[in-house]
Amino acid sequence: MSANKSQSSIWLTTAIILAVLVGAGFWALRSLRSVARVEPVVSGEALDAKSASVTVKVEYDQPLQAPIGGRLLSDGFNLEPGQAVKKDEVLAKLDPSDLELAIEQDQHDLEAAKAKVAVGSGIALELKGAEDDLSIQKRLHELGQLSDLEYNKFDRVVESAKQRLALEKVTNQQAIDTMEVRLKQEKLKISRMTIVAPFDGIVSLVNAHPGKLVNDNFDIADLIAQHRNVEAQISEEDFANIRLGEAASVSFLPYGDYIFNGKVSKILPTADPTTQRHLARIELSDIPQEKLVPGITGDATITIEHHHSDAIVPRRALFGNSMFVVRSGVVELVKVKKGAIWETGIEVLPVDKGSPSPVKPGDLVIVEELDKFREGDHVQIIEMPSDAIPKRR
Repeated sequence: MSANKSQSSIWLTTAIILAVLVGAGFWALRSLRSVARVEPVVSGEALDAKSASVTVKVEYDQPLQAPIGGRLLSDGFNLEPGQAVKKDEVLAKLDPSDLELAIEQDQHDLEAAKAKVAVGSGIALELKGAEDDLSIQKRLHELGQLSDLEYNKFDRVVESAKQRLALEKVTNQQAIDTMEVRLKQEKLKISRMTIVAPFDGIVSLVNAHPGKLVNDNFDIADLIAQHRNVEAQISEEDFANIRLGEAASVSFLPYGDYIFNGKVSKILPTADPTTQRHLARIELSDIPQEKLVPGITGDATITIEHHHSDAIVPRRALFGNSMFVVRSGVVELVKVKKGAIWETGIEVLPVDKGSPSPVKPGDLVIVEELDKFREGDHVQIIEMPSDAIPKRR
């Protein structure tokens, strides 16, 4: 009988220990599940702002063309993707050998033509002889020793010589002018065989390298302007409230939570054909141009009005018109009325006019994993500083 009692006592003790262990494990697991990350309600400047998505775009791009055909030289070739270039900087050269030979030949021809004119014309000599003859015949005609018919023959010879001399002068001058124009054209082509940057920019693409024979107007490379445009896409319902000069804050995906400051610099008259959202440009004042990489995206908040608010919470604390507030370690579900809304925060207003605000500065609201909590849950908290009011870079 004593052995049975001893065995019963052992089983009872074991059961109690197991119950304690299970209970401890349960409370430990419950404790792990009930850690809430919270941020305080704060007072401060509330922003009546409109949201937009932004994309960085180049101001413009332009191909770097070879105005005339030729073979690219290694001497003077200065093109690499991503390279910054300055206006009038030499970027490439074409082989001018053929043109230089043509210029040399045309220069010789021009000098010969001018020398020929300087020697004098055979027609001019003929004209001088014809005029001398005409002078003699004129005296004979006046003395009645020469008929009108004979005299007119000598006169026509002089006129013919004059016409041929004038025509020769025109022909010679035309030939000289043509050679001079051709030389100017060839020298202009030589100058265009040195290809320079048309503006300050960046090489985005190189299509040809030294040794390649290119045609007239071949795109050797593509250049993009160094200036970037931050283009905002705004919904139709918000677009009517946007005005030039209004303050804007912008965040870009590659730069995390940093907020960059700027203003609306231009409102474009057309909508994006793909999204049908209206377009505006934002000029940022505190970000280096090299950080505005074409194609990066982000979000913008355009402030159309601001005022002081007694209760501001992080935007991520709200779901619908509700949020979880932790008071004395217990989760409370609080209904709220939204006031001004911006990228990171929301102004909390009294639900009914004349009623007190549902939260006040210092109250703690849950900001992460909201779906894991229910009203009445007992939680441990990890308090973090409020990020409802944007950090400024």
